Amino acid sequence: MITSKQVNLAGWVFIGLAAINTIVFAAIQIIK
Repeated sequence: MITSKQVNLAGWVFIGLAAINTIVFAAIQIIK
């Protein structure tokens, strides 16, 4: 059984990964 807390945590992990991905992509663009 999936609890709302687990869904919320998964959502924050996804948001965190997306943010890291965006920062890395931006850094690569700046370096180029």
